[in-house]
Amino acid sequence: MVGHMSAPELGKPNSPPRGQRTSGAALRFLESRLFWITLLGSLAASAHVLAEDNLPDPTRPPAGLQTAGAASAPAVADTLVLQSVLMNAGRAPAAVISGQLVMLGGLVGEQRLATVTERSVQLKGPQGTTTLRLTPDVNKQVRAARMEPTK
Repeated sequence: MVGHMSAPELGKPNSPPRGQRTSGAALRFLESRLFWITLLGSLAASAHVLAEDNLPDPTRPPAGLQTAGAASAPAVADTLVLQSVLMNAGRAPAAVISGQLVMLGGLVGEQRLATVTERSVQLKGPQGTTTLRLTPDVNKQVRAARMEPTK
């Protein structure tokens, strides 16, 4: 009979028997599986290599500038280093001095942060005023602009 289906075939989609896939579907399945196996293997290998290398963090300050906390902040002016100046509209100026965030009026050892500019800070303490610069070895010299004749 045409169009007649036996009871076991009712409700089953037309698909090849189990274990026999069409070549396109089998290829996509194997490629998909091979991709994931390769990806996972690569990730495992790279994690193992990175764990063994002990690469230093390039964003960390030099070892001489790292402190254990605010209690161990250096009190000697010769060891203080101005690392960053933070000046935002609507916020109090601050500075990072030897790895410690100091707000305007805050203390660094026995010295108080008195002034913050774009390139330097001033600390006032029992020994007087200390100026720290972001670029201590650079002296900026302003030259008069030359006027060139126009043709």
